[in-house]
Amino acid sequence: MKDCYKETMDILCQAIRNRCAQRQYKEGISEVATAMARYPDAPEPHNLLGILYEKTGNHVLAMKHFQAASALDATYRPARFNMQRFASLSPKGRCAFDDADCPESTGPAARQRLVFDAMGVGHVIHAHHPY
Repeated sequence: MKDCYKETMDILCQAIRNRCAQRQYKEGISEVATAMARYPDAPEPHNLLGILYEKTGNHVLAMKHFQAASALDATYRPARFNMQRFASLSPKGRCAFDDADCPESTGPAARQRLVFDAMGVGHVIHAHHPY
């Protein structure tokens, strides 16, 4: 089942990458909305919707969806990468449709790890914290 989910998300990421290349943003938003309904807890559709909104000039909605993706999975690198990129006054480079688009990091994100508490809630722990 998990492999089917990964395959579905890989296909969706590629489809939205193609939609963006062809400037078919409305169609892309529709595809992502369908995926969000089917996978409401998945970070990928939110990240992709953020990219689509950024491409159409809706920066506020884009940032909200990048944040939603990050909230759903704190370890999902494309959302963090896109938030950092688009929060810059002059974003450079390409956006991250999937993990393959994220450069290997040696910065603060590389020193993070996910720890689950007794309730099963995941917390991102930064290396500079003593706990």
